[in-house]
Amino acid sequence: MSYISPPRLQSGDLVEVIAPSASLSRIPEDEQARAHHILSQLGLRVRFSSHARLSDGFYASPIEGRLKDFHAAFADPEVKAILPVTGGYNANDLLPYIDWELVKNNPKILCGFSDITTLTTAISVACGFVTYAGPVYASFGAFTGIDEVVDSFYNATFTSDPYSLPSSRAWSDSRKSTELFLNPGAVVLNEGTAEGQLWGGNLLTFNLLQGSKFFPSLQDAILFLEDDDAEHFARIARGFRALSLQPGFSQIKGLLIGRWQRGSSMTDELLRHLLLDQLGLRHIPIITGLDFGHTVPLLTLPVGGTVRIDAQATGSRIQILTH
Repeated sequence: MSYISPPRLQSGDLVEVIAPSASLSRIPEDEQARAHHILSQLGLRVRFSSHARLSDGFYASPIEGRLKDFHAAFADPEVKAILPVTGGYNANDLLPYIDWELVKNNPKILCGFSDITTLTTAISVACGFVTYAGPVYASFGAFTGIDEVVDSFYNATFTSDPYSLPSSRAWSDSRKSTELFLNPGAVVLNEGTAEGQLWGGNLLTFNLLQGSKFFPSLQDAILFLEDDDAEHFARIARGFRALSLQPGFSQIKGLLIGRWQRGSSMTDELLRHLLLDQLGLRHIPIITGLDFGHTVPLLTLPVGGTVRIDAQATGSRIQILTH
């Protein structure tokens, strides 16, 4: 199924920052200032939703306020893109109450990662347009790697041309870290080429949609998956196994894995054993150690878009075809 692309961004466009997950009150002022500066350099105007700064016991505003902001952002024709403040734990609170006809009739760019995986996936499945796994508002306040973050976001949301995912020269463990590590490059676990529709995001958040009408068809899909250092490798393994039991998983065409944070208990050896031995994914191309997830730089990927991957022992290429 071909998904439509929302209108491209232009200089002068308005971006609405909403808090469907954690509140803006959790983002330090200096990070907000950097994020505002970077988005302004892109020519974008930034506006905060009415309830973005409120916070309850779950570090988010009450569901009613989050829902009002979500609907208002999609309904306002002046708003051309929607950026969640950050991730968290409870974006899926909104799913039963969203006016899906409103969203479907007003396709626009929504970008985020981690807990926002529930919204990017559900919107693309329910409304038939591409969303984006990439930086949230707070990501633009990163201490390092911001040039790669901005370039990838620009390629995905300002242009319609195909683009390739670059490999960073260095990376940091989170947006708050200033320590840099040399990037050894992507790792090809299994060689091959494939082209397909792109689905995924944060593994354990993606899995929350299993059994619902918001979970995508996995047949002929290329999956991109990541998780953070809060998850033990055994929970990650259970998450992969749960995903492997879903209809269509045996027909996926490729697998892309984001970089693990340094504090993660997942290692290259464990990941190889999990994917190749336990799950038996020796028939599809698999590339790991990519620049998406909870490390920086955080590249932008189109959820529901199409991608072509070429994984060879001598190197790999990931080309975004439609976004």
